[in-house]
Amino acid sequence: MRLAGAGPATPLVWILSMMMVSGPASPASAAEAPGHTGVLGDYPMDRDASGTSWQPENSPMAGLHAWTGSWRLMAHGDVFFVFTDQGGPRGGRQSFSTNMAMGAASRALGRGLLTFRGMASLEPFMGPKGYREVLQTGETADGRTHLVDYQHPHDLAMELAAIVSCPLGARASAFAYFGLPGEPALGPPAFMHRGSAMEIPTAPLSHHWMDSTHITYGTVTVGAIRGGVKVEASAFNGHEPDFHRWNIETPRFDSWAARLTVNPRPWLSAQASLGELRGPEILHPTIDVRRYTASVGFAGGGALRPEATLAWGRNIRSADLPTNCPLASLRTEYAMACAAGAGGPPFPPSRSSDAFLAEATVHLGTSQAAFLRAERVGKDELFPSYDPFHVRVFPIGTVQAGYRYELPLRGPVAFGIGASGAIAVLPEFLANEYGRRPVSYWIFASARLR
Repeated sequence: MRLAGAGPATPLVWILSMMMVSGPASPASAAEAPGHTGVLGDYPMDRDASGTSWQPENSPMAGLHAWTGSWRLMAHGDVFFVFTDQGGPRGGRQSFSTNMAMGAASRALGRGLLTFRGMASLEPFMGPKGYREVLQTGETADGRTHLVDYQHPHDLAMELAAIVSCPLGARASAFAYFGLPGEPALGPPAFMHRGSAMEIPTAPLSHHWMDSTHITYGTVTVGAIRGGVKVEASAFNGHEPDFHRWNIETPRFDSWAARLTVNPRPWLSAQASLGELRGPEILHPTIDVRRYTASVGFAGGGALRPEATLAWGRNIRSADLPTNCPLASLRTEYAMACAAGAGGPPFPPSRSSDAFLAEATVHLGTSQAAFLRAERVGKDELFPSYDPFHVRVFPIGTVQAGYRYELPLRGPVAFGIGASGAIAVLPEFLANEYGRRPVSYWIFASARLR
């Protein structure tokens, strides 16, 4: 077996080095510098998530914080080393690593705030296919065929952004966000930043219905905040990143998105968003996608400190997916269904598909966490483009549950071990491809900045 991404500790080393060279600010500079406010306005910084998205303020913000002169510095990073056995005929075993590191620096700019933020990953070391995850779809590893049953790796540069905010009065502000890459105002916080998902080492199957635009090469977002209400709009590059994961791609601004977020209480955050993505899929550049999303995030207190997310996403294509399948190559099942007078196999093609997600994590004391992820997704790319089933929307259901134990070690890095398992609920029509109820499991070790 190959250990993909064998060098993911480097981002953590970089973060720790940055924090070690930054010392505490002098009282004078601290008074002039921004306090524990959010990067978009005057609210608790724990509300900030990926891009310009919000999470509940009760969600803990892991990472290291320091001052140097008039700059407020923050660093966050985590690494998962994972072994998985994906069940069913399309499954298999693999060792891999998912990882990311983020650094931010903020200082006063007039009456407002200037923030620079960068995020990186060494997942490109896995190779263009990424890691095994049955029933996962999205993007391409070679520019010619769709990725199926694999989760693509993140790009080396996940975010390189500048953010400017300006107060407009008591608890009100305006802001602008520029990213290359960056994240537009579309969807809930990206999965690796959600409190409900931070213990889970893999991406959700619903990723490309909700938060797949979190790495976009060219993003400009402007918005306004009043109290716990945020309204924002983005112009961005609707094309998904290509399979060259190490480079910086040419920015463009051919798509748009708008989002409304409401944080009425410290334990609650809700958003609704709409986006028009111009040719997001490299293999179907003439097909646009309209995306709708809505989500609610919860972060409670007490002994369990529960965190949960409920989310929905809908993709509507502007045209039908093309298929390269000649009539002579139709599968036996397809021909049998037609002969039976059914008018074709079940699960007809559709330009519209939905995804539903429920995630939750509870903490058992200070060192243990249990998590659950349940999804139902309409997948239409489980078969290659030359297959007659390529365009048909199959309802897929999965439930994953797991546990992580944090080792009782001191220091800025928290080390943990854990495991999880998942079962998929599939239409009988897919039994020959995936099995009736494929079961998969993951065993992992992790490291995270506290």
